Amino acid sequence: MPAGLNGGDVLAIVKRSFKNVVNARNDCGLADNVSATQSYLGTTSRKPAITPAGACNSPDGVSVIGFAPLDGYFAGYTCIWWNGSNQIIEMDMKLDPEQPWALSLASCQNELMMESLVTHEVGHAYGLGHVGENKHGRLTMSVYIDGNCQNQEATLGRGDVRGLESLY
Repeated sequence: MPAGLNGGDVLAIVKRSFKNVVNARNDCGLADNVSATQSYLGTTSRKPAITPAGACNSPDGVSVIGFAPLDGYFAGYTCIWWNGSNQIIEMDMKLDPEQPWALSLASCQNELMMESLVTHEVGHAYGLGHVGENKHGRLTMSVYIDGNCQNQEATLGRGDVRGLESLY
């Protein structure tokens, strides 16, 4: 956990980010027609199976989210493993502790909003890929977060919801 961040507050953001995806939270007025689910199983001492360069190691059967260096290129990175029949069996997410993180808009001082980034990474955990920045830059699954001290991408866009609906 990076210095200066409260573990309980970070956990609340992670949980909210998962709910943003599985509940299809959006500003488009779209109903939640996504059947994906999630459940929190507690803390662990396991580390995400992701290298500092952002490559996936071998899965270990346990989905883990944790903080560890990502060589300064990624603020977060998610690996998913499939069972061969289009079913995700594990996901690990790594968040870079060197990234200046904001946990709320009220306290943000030129930092990346954790909820926007984690919601994007959770989208990957549920099978969504990146969308083109030029045509879809406002979607949660666009390649780049729009900027520091903004949380717009914590709310799914129409394309994000439609992608989840096609998967679930």
